[in-house]
Amino acid sequence: MLKYLWVSLVVIVIDQLSKFFVFTELPLGLPVNILPFFDLLYSHNPGVAFSWLANMGPWKWYFLVALTSTLSLILLIWISRMKPWEKVQAIGMSMILGGAIGNLIDRFLHTDTVGRREGVVDFLSFYWGEHRFPSFNVADSAITLGVIVIFWFMLFVAEPKSTEQTAD
Repeated sequence: MLKYLWVSLVVIVIDQLSKFFVFTELPLGLPVNILPFFDLLYSHNPGVAFSWLANMGPWKWYFLVALTSTLSLILLIWISRMKPWEKVQAIGMSMILGGAIGNLIDRFLHTDTVGRREGVVDFLSFYWGEHRFPSFNVADSAITLGVIVIFWFMLFVAEPKSTEQTAD
């Protein structure tokens, strides 16, 4: 099932190219309006989803790198052990793996001039009126879609019946 790791590679490439564009072309913290409910808003998220852990001490970077690396390795092993009929689940897990690696790359790349680690680049920003939802990126989107695919697989795709006949 490792043949589905191309999905991870595509997620990583699109994620890193989009973040490179944002990092080099957009001003930090200033929204660029695209639609009446959507901006490109370059920001750094030193935490995880919805900036959870963002205000923790310097240990946070090491914890997040170790956690993401460990989970990525577990996903890779899990994908390699999947059955041929679990294609949809393998694709979902490959999306999650690609997103995790994309954000892990950011944790290493984005360090300021005094060595402070700034975190993951986020830039997709949706809002409704005065209410702005937390910004996110392509990697976060791939992780979310991968989880949705896996849940869809678990809920709606039954395990194929065995072709083996039992002898009486």
